[in-house]
Amino acid sequence: GEAFVNFDAARIGMPDQTYGWSKLSGEYLAKIAARTYGLPVVIYRPFSGYGEDQDLSYPFPALIKRIVEHEDPITIWGSGDQLRDFIHIDDVVDAVFTTMHEMEPGEVMNLGSGVGTSFRQIVAMAHTAIVPPSFDLNIVTDASKPEGVFARVADTWKLSRFYKPKVSLEEGILRLAKHLDRNREVV
Repeated sequence: GEAFVNFDAARIGMPDQTYGWSKLSGEYLAKIAARTYGLPVVIYRPFSGYGEDQDLSYPFPALIKRIVEHEDPITIWGSGDQLRDFIHIDDVVDAVFTTMHEMEPGEVMNLGSGVGTSFRQIVAMAHTAIVPPSFDLNIVTDASKPEGVFARVADTWKLSRFYKPKVSLEEGILRLAKHLDRNREVV
């Protein structure tokens, strides 16, 4: 959460891999810009955002697409037990507009639901919502594929003072499934 990365402390926390370091570097530069030049910059950390137009190379839409297409079995990378904090892009945008004038320059806010959901849970939820009951759910995992950090869940104590996400995971799954079904290529 915000407390684990503190540029004013002797130990700032350790982000994972190059991607994490690049985000942390951007935050550091934003804080310098706010402090040194008085720029009204604030920092948002969206956790596992998803939406209808997200590229299928991301896990969330890829898994929902497999369900929509009745893939059997459904393959999940890694163990399938890795946790992510999924937040719909509508909630990311709404949260930013709701909070941007509430934050001090250089301040950081996590954007998420505060709830960890595994990829297995996503698949099960999507299967229940999309597939007729006559189709069994068969999940296999592929341990040769990366699963990333095991758990990444937002500490939303600050966000909750101003905003509560409105798009439930179930609604987000249905929106994405309808979008994928409408845009399915006819072979």
